[in-house]
Amino acid sequence: MRGAIKYIAVFILLTLNASAVSFESVWEKATSLYGSNADRYLYLAVPLRADGKTVLSPLAKDGVSYYVKSAEYKVYVREGKEEKSYRVAFGIVKRGVVLRGVKNGVVVDFGEKELYDIFYRVKEGEKVVEYHNYFNSLPTNRSLRLFPGFFGSNYFGRLGMKDRDKYPEYVGCYVKSGENEFIWIDPSSYTKMGAKPYESGEKSLLSEKSLLDYASAHWELISELRIWNIFHYGIEKPKERRLTGFLKIDFYVKPVAEPYKFGNITLPFSNVWYEVDYKLSSETAKAALFASNYSLVPQRSFFRFKKSASSGKIDFEIDISIDDIEFQKMEQL
Repeated sequence: MRGAIKYIAVFILLTLNASAVSFESVWEKATSLYGSNADRYLYLAVPLRADGKTVLSPLAKDGVSYYVKSAEYKVYVREGKEEKSYRVAFGIVKRGVVLRGVKNGVVVDFGEKELYDIFYRVKEGEKVVEYHNYFNSLPTNRSLRLFPGFFGSNYFGRLGMKDRDKYPEYVGCYVKSGENEFIWIDPSSYTKMGAKPYESGEKSLLSEKSLLDYASAHWELISELRIWNIFHYGIEKPKERRLTGFLKIDFYVKPVAEPYKFGNITLPFSNVWYEVDYKLSSETAKAALFASNYSLVPQRSFFRFKKSASSGKIDFEIDISIDDIEFQKMEQL
């Protein structure tokens, strides 16, 4: 009998330990690392190395780290009276790219190299634009997200050309819109012969703006809501709240009892809602998240930000919903 009791006690202990591992919150980890900046890693696409040992992953479950191999999602953006909706396909693939450079005014062909292609395919009505960003190795110390577009850029899906020197892994880009295209390739990481970057096509494609670019450039409006730690007012309390004064909300994601289907992986999701009415400064903010305890990639997010200030009014709304997503184990990248 004593042996049986001991066996049961060991079984319970192992079960509790396994549960503790399996329910480790990626949000709690993100908050412990980044505090109020943790919200900036919503929609993280590849793991981000916080220091020499710690890695923050888009999906971390049962001790396994995943990246986002591909995703398809819809984005609705409204700014004042102007509104647009977009469908976006995101992906990370290794593909062969022909590298060229310019030496003494002559185009030099270095042949095909296998590069990481981080791409966004944006469809607005009948218009389709593709943005491809080429790397010889994936950046691991900077945030790369599904939304709002490529890190380091004020333009959706494009790396700011003035910022390219900050990223030693960066090899080039390709933009295609209808019959127009632009390519910029820097071969310097593959040769010491002093060849300069090769550039061809319609460069103005790099500076085209849309409401999606506006949303990308103004994501900090959402950061002002301090969306990190999802829970303090959270799920077991009323869905809507009215406060006065300055907004500062801390909250952790809490899994719901029954798991939801998320792409090809089953994850627990929470629907977190809050509303704040600033009586003193006449500002209104709303946010809703369908969030996972394991993932920094919400299934759906809705944000609205209205603000009256001496410099003018901000009236901004965005709704993001993911239709399909495929996670892949990091060692397969």
